[in-house]
Amino acid sequence: MVNKTKKYEEWEFLAERVHHRLEQERITHRKGYKISLYFLKKIAMRMGLDLLKEMSYDEVVKWLQRHGL
Repeated sequence: MVNKTKKYEEWEFLAERVHHRLEQERITHRKGYKISLYFLKKIAMRMGLDLLKEMSYDEVVKWLQRHGL
């Protein structure tokens, strides 16, 4: 059985990887909105990290705009 701390550390690590991927995509394509790691974690808590992992930068920005964030 995995304890909660270990599970949270794994979730945190995955969130950081998703953030890095989105930030690299934003820089590569010279897009405008920078999404902070803290804000991305809040989004991941709301929508789920698995769904967020599959989204591109543009899809994340559209999701944020749809939800008024």
